[in-house]
Amino acid sequence: QNIVWQMNQTSYVTYAALTTISDLNWRMSATITAQPPLDLAANTMGAAFDIGTLNNSGIYNDKIGGSADTNDYYKFSLTTAGVFNLSLTGLAAGTNANVQIVQDTDGNGSITSNSEVLAGSYNLNNSDQTISNLSLTAGTYFIRVYSASTQSSDYALSVSASNAQQIDLALTPSTALTITQTNGQALPSTVSLKSGQTNYVSSILVNYSVRNNSVSVVPSSFRISFYLSRDNVITTSDYLFGTVDPNTGISSSDVTVNNLGLNKDFAGSQTLTLPTQTDTWWGGDQTYYIGIIIDSGNQVSESVETNNTASMGIAIRDTLQPDLLGGGLAITQSSATPGQALTLTGSIKNIGNKVSGTNNALVQFYFSNDDIFDGGDSVIATAYVKPIAAQSSVSFNSQVTSSTASAYFANSTILVPDSTWQGWRGNGRYYVVMRTDIFNAAQEGLSRENNVNYGRTIGSYIDYDYIDITGAPNNTPT
Repeated sequence: QNIVWQMNQTSYVTYAALTTISDLNWRMSATITAQPPLDLAANTMGAAFDIGTLNNSGIYNDKIGGSADTNDYYKFSLTTAGVFNLSLTGLAAGTNANVQIVQDTDGNGSITSNSEVLAGSYNLNNSDQTISNLSLTAGTYFIRVYSASTQSSDYALSVSASNAQQIDLALTPSTALTITQTNGQALPSTVSLKSGQTNYVSSILVNYSVRNNSVSVVPSSFRISFYLSRDNVITTSDYLFGTVDPNTGISSSDVTVNNLGLNKDFAGSQTLTLPTQTDTWWGGDQTYYIGIIIDSGNQVSESVETNNTASMGIAIRDTLQPDLLGGGLAITQSSATPGQALTLTGSIKNIGNKVSGTNNALVQFYFSNDDIFDGGDSVIATAYVKPIAAQSSVSFNSQVTSSTASAYFANSTILVPDSTWQGWRGNGRYYVVMRTDIFNAAQEGLSRENNVNYGRTIGSYIDYDYIDITGAPNNTPT
């Protein structure tokens, strides 16, 4: 009998049981129904060759190089956390190709930030490229093979994945994180960024210790990165110390730890240079946080991912940037119904050491069904705030509309959205969120991140307030 299997990438689509036969001279053969493509992997993520679910190993042969074939993309998925390995071999003399593992986190079909590149191999000339023991969570990933060589070359791409083993990296509890001056002496109670001051400090020394809590897995490699933040929530969006390679996103201050043994500690010290007092990252004089992220490149798939950060606050003085910040927002009414009028009061602060620009700052107020500003919220009021002196604040009241005031509203009538608003989710608690200096009239530089949602970040009602609504419909989309 003849049995036909249809093949889809590396998976069976149909199957059949073979009848037991006595003739031992049976054979299996393959039939190619279409000419194999000359270029297996496409030049874009959207058209990437789909390996499918990677739960074993495979080898893919293709060409790379020349002006018409600078990129080859492969796509694969993991249904569970796994350990990924890759090798690229067989490049011709006089050519070069690099390889990256990419996760398209924003789903736009291209690499838009260095954080989307999870790992890479960038050996020179026609050397082989390897990525070993890369821990990945369940999800969809891309392999990018790319070359600037003028001539084309064959290559063989070998990939494999296996189930991840349990591992947990964390700061060593007994030592945690300490920060001193570079000579080892304690930091002054306040650190000045102004040269000549007795408490002037330009660089600090961070002492840390990291432990591999696993009893069975030794990670091949992971990175430790150091950050400067305006709050104690340390993320990769904070200020990364050191000089950052634009191609890899790796900083000169990053520390790479290799083969950290079972239940072993890695202790280290890193010297970090603070931004100068005129750097646009700074806001006002306040407490800033020096933070550490273990495995900042997500090279290790861990059983616990929530214990990889730590921070310490230091009081910074003598910054030279304006920094506008909500100084409090209050809704006069405690409850309302759709379409009812509201009165808003509060203040805007300039916590910086420089006047907030020369033009009025635009402040908008949004009605929201949660305590965070997003695209689904509705503008209910607009106010204008004149330049605020350093270390000063101005108060506002939505009943004030005179342009002679330090802060005034465009219209004194502020209404709760009517019943047609798509954000209604029935009776309950709703919020008014304040967004400060929308067009950066205050010339704040990078300190503008606290102009909206900052109160929510630090757990304080400084730029939003709530009101209980009755008589509201439920306009949840169906």
